[in-house]
Amino acid sequence: MKNSLKIIIGISVAIILILIAVFLIWQNFYYNSPSPDIDSNDPNLITISTGTQGRFENLSVGLGDIQNNTANLYFNSDGTDVSSMKKVIAGDKFEVNGYNVEVEAVEKAYNPSVLPGSSQGKVKLIITKE
Repeated sequence: MKNSLKIIIGISVAIILILIAVFLIWQNFYYNSPSPDIDSNDPNLITISTGTQGRFENLSVGLGDIQNNTANLYFNSDGTDVSSMKKVIAGDKFEVNGYNVEVEAVEKAYNPSVLPGSSQGKVKLIITKE
């Protein structure tokens, strides 16, 4: 009787652990689904996930992190050694390295993963040549 109870408890624990693992994997894929760098409907709209870079013509834009709906963006243009960082929120409009940038959205993602490559959010930018 005791052996069968131990087997039932062991199987129950294994099932619970498997369900937790499946949930965490699903959540990681759901909240970290890759989005294209350039929106196919508007070539001036780029979406950048945290820890990655987007590119518009010769302007590189990196997204460091997002805190309290504020994103840290890093800018660099080809052929220059000058980099700049700007804290932005949705709705901001500014000029950088000869380009007009409008921040369409700043989105913080719920993602418990801290593994490299896991996105903690994204920004959507509309970039035009000045």
